[in-house]
Amino acid sequence: MDKKTCPTCRSEIDAAAFRCPHCRARQPDMPPMHRDVTGRLLAGVCAAIGRELQVDATIVRIVFAVGCLLSGGLAFGAYVMIWLLTPFQAGGRAPLTRALDWVDGLLGSSTAPRPDRDERASP
Repeated sequence: MDKKTCPTCRSEIDAAAFRCPHCRARQPDMPPMHRDVTGRLLAGVCAAIGRELQVDATIVRIVFAVGCLLSGGLAFGAYVMIWLLTPFQAGGRAPLTRALDWVDGLLGSSTAPRPDRDERASP
């Protein structure tokens, strides 16, 4: 079995470990949270959270379902927010970022300096 050293606590851990079992630090060689994971059913939010917390995605789904019932749908709002803020693929862009970029392109803004805001002219 391959081993590696945790950069936080310097303990020797399994090479495939997502988090250090001693200090719970996330390992830097692991990809950031994304929704394209195994066990994905709908949007992949519960599977991504389960992978991040190292618990079964079914447990996360049950917690979300009970949370929706007890909070009057507030947990569903949290689910949607997590979906909006989490990219589908590791290194990808989140749906909210893509939507904001689309709106930015639709409004025609650019990174070029605007003529009415000349940096050289100071009052």
